[in-house]
Amino acid sequence: MRAENHQKLLINELNHRVKNTLSSIQSIVALTLRGEQSKQEASASITSRILALSRAHNILTNENWDGADLHQMVESALEAFQQDGRVAIRIEGPPLRVGPHAALSLALALHELGTNAVKYGALSNGTGTVTVDWNVDPNNRFTLDWTEQGGPNVIIADRQGFGSRLLLRILPKELQGTAGISFASSGVTFKLETSLEAVSDRSLVDGS
Repeated sequence: MRAENHQKLLINELNHRVKNTLSSIQSIVALTLRGEQSKQEASASITSRILALSRAHNILTNENWDGADLHQMVESALEAFQQDGRVAIRIEGPPLRVGPHAALSLALALHELGTNAVKYGALSNGTGTVTVDWNVDPNNRFTLDWTEQGGPNVIIADRQGFGSRLLLRILPKELQGTAGISFASSGVTFKLETSLEAVSDRSLVDGS
């Protein structure tokens, strides 16, 4: 009886994860296709975003979906954007494990920031750099910062694409926090602020 109950629990958990993944893919496709781009560009964008989701899934699978080391997750999400021969992306922050939900959300957000930096920002030349750092203050407030330097002058887009919607609306809603982007001439900066409870997924488990 105990083995049967355990099997049912595992099946229910698997169904939950599959539904969440399919929901994420559905959102990626729908929001990408809403943008003004060619079929080829849309296809490439959808593929790269699903691959980013897949890499995060691989890390979580290796950890039995118990969470992920934040440094490893950030490193994996940005590996494709590193440049040969130099350290273009610096990752700094204290050791921290994040829950599966936060890991997937952050992986997609970092992928969008990296893609934008390669196209228009600090990673579009051979000298610009990106720093990703995070910290947890004494009140258990979690902050993650993305800072670009050394790229071309920043040009603010006339419209919001998938990346902007994900970073400014979807991500803070998913992690119950706030997010903002600054388009300073020195480089794009992005800041996410939320609770340690939210990134560890404890608030989601507790139903709050």
